[in-house]
Amino acid sequence: MDLIVASRSNQSHNSQHKKFGVEIRRDEKDFLKALLLPGNIVQVHGPPMVGKSMLVDQVISEIQSELGSTCKVHQYCVECKNITCLEDILERTLESMGIAPASVLPATMEATLTAIVSVLRSHSSCQHIVIFQKCQALRLSGNERKFLQLVASLAYLNVSGNGKVTVVFTSYVDFLIQGANVKHVYVGMLVDPHDIEALLRHYSQEVEDLSECVIFCKRYLGIPEGIIRIAEEYLLSNSNSPSEQYLEEILNTDLELVHLMFTKRLEDVFSWLDEQDLLPTMRSLQQM
Repeated sequence: MDLIVASRSNQSHNSQHKKFGVEIRRDEKDFLKALLLPGNIVQVHGPPMVGKSMLVDQVISEIQSELGSTCKVHQYCVECKNITCLEDILERTLESMGIAPASVLPATMEATLTAIVSVLRSHSSCQHIVIFQKCQALRLSGNERKFLQLVASLAYLNVSGNGKVTVVFTSYVDFLIQGANVKHVYVGMLVDPHDIEALLRHYSQEVEDLSECVIFCKRYLGIPEGIIRIAEEYLLSNSNSPSEQYLEEILNTDLELVHLMFTKRLEDVFSWLDEQDLLPTMRSLQQM
């Protein structure tokens, strides 16, 4: 099959600005939306690169659209990637709310919570959602206990108006947290055929039959970024869908494509794998 590969240099930024326009993971979205109630702590967990952070952002945008002007949603996003200590979490939480960390002394959890309450109560008619994104480093380093104390304290804050704060945190490592107000949303690999086809069609031109491409993506990829790359590289400039066999060959030989799929997360890959995962690869390398 003759396929035209679209210019990769021209497409490095295509994915980001389109992602909010694709309707996928409807069941997970509805489930998460029902849990985002004041006072709830919601852990969104699952494998790396399946779109946990994007899912949270999309759901909150939907909630705001549904509420309209009657009630604003104030979201405070705290980026926690590679953070392993509570002090850094406290500092970033304050910054997300427009509070200068240097103005909060002493730099303790109690002082931080006091400062946070003053900000939240100044917008008492709003629904407040605090989001801690990519928290796995805290769990992997064994420093999650104080972080979970902070999460619980935030959820119990009473800021009047709409009541308590909603706290969401995402991680590809499951945190061991329980409680009546603790909810869990698992986001797995993207294997729903309808979702896969929706992504493929959104990022490519009209291709009549995508069935083999959908089967390939379900079997071998399962991550939105990988599916998007297949669409941009092999469907965007072609009116015919490549066969499953052809795509298998591509995945095994097109190292640049694989690199593009994981380019933003190359530094993280080895933290996703344990010794059991790595042993087969190491043996294969030794036999070469």
